[in-house]
Amino acid sequence: MGKHGSKPSIMSRKTHCCCDCGETFPLKDKPFTCNKSFSCGDCGKGFKQKVHQNLHILAHTGEKLFSCNVCDKTFRYKGTLTKHILTHTGEKPFSCGDCGKSFSRKQTLTEHILTHTGEKQHGCSVSGKSFTHKTNLLRHVDKIHKERNQEKN
Repeated sequence: MGKHGSKPSIMSRKTHCCCDCGETFPLKDKPFTCNKSFSCGDCGKGFKQKVHQNLHILAHTGEKLFSCNVCDKTFRYKGTLTKHILTHTGEKPFSCGDCGKSFSRKQTLTEHILTHTGEKQHGCSVSGKSFTHKTNLLRHVDKIHKERNQEKN
């Protein structure tokens, strides 16, 4: 990305904040270069490491390098394949401490725990109604607010 246009940071007099990307750097006597020196030729998004740039480029090409040896389904990322394999093994390593229910993904357990606490993290900006799961919020917006917008037209 090249040299940064810097200004003193409001966080500390010993740092500079890049005017281009907002990243904060230690104050140095000589000009400094942006840590995001790899950029996507298609959309311009910057990356600190070449490997992250290469993974991002797959989003533009649609190429999927990782395939499941059980069902031949393909994936762009190795981590997604690893999570998918759990659907074949039935392994559910994440258990709820309140009710004992098990899940294959940590995120699913985290969302499940909200059913015990009653916490509703996902709120509708239109109606103010809140939901424990993001999918329920999306369903609400799609069903309630899109129908109302269609009725107005």
